[in-house]
Amino acid sequence: MPAKRQTAALSALGGTGIRVVGRAPNYDLPALAHGGTAAAAAWIQAYPTVLFRFVVVGNEVAGADTQLLVPAMENVHAALAAASLGHIKVTTSISQATIGIHIPPSASEVVHERYVIPFLERTHAPLLANLYPYFIIYNNSGGMDISFALFTASERAATGGGGVRARGGRRSGGARGAGGSRRASTRPGE
Repeated sequence: MPAKRQTAALSALGGTGIRVVGRAPNYDLPALAHGGTAAAAAWIQAYPTVLFRFVVVGNEVAGADTQLLVPAMENVHAALAAASLGHIKVTTSISQATIGIHIPPSASEVVHERYVIPFLERTHAPLLANLYPYFIIYNNSGGMDISFALFTASERAATGGGGVRARGGRRSGGARGAGGSRRASTRPGE
């Protein structure tokens, strides 16, 4: 199931002790969603020496494939738990278009992830977002200081409310802090 390039890269990282974020590409969603935990277990067993930190199921999944996303994530999560690897978090990555308001980041609203968010909350996994601050500046020249888009800002942006809103008023948000609280951040690496 895994692509040759991905297999080669992950195999090269196997046994190194480096923690890896693995990905199950969009074209694997039907097999992972409909193949039950057996298909997910086969994906996991393909990399016995790789130290995964996260498994990202799908990337910016859209259209008809969205109905496959959560079942695929559930199956990967169950297969990891069955292999005593429940500490590996299963997540997905969303596009910048999925997020409504961009400035400030804490005012953002995740608009199409109503099925993904409950899974992530239940499993305590993060939501990954492909954000491109340059495009925010390009499309809205007064909305953000360019130093934040270029990751050269010397100061930290205020979060203005603590978290990203999921449509329907539920809060979900950025990374988990050391105490388990949720926060949104514009700092790289957080």
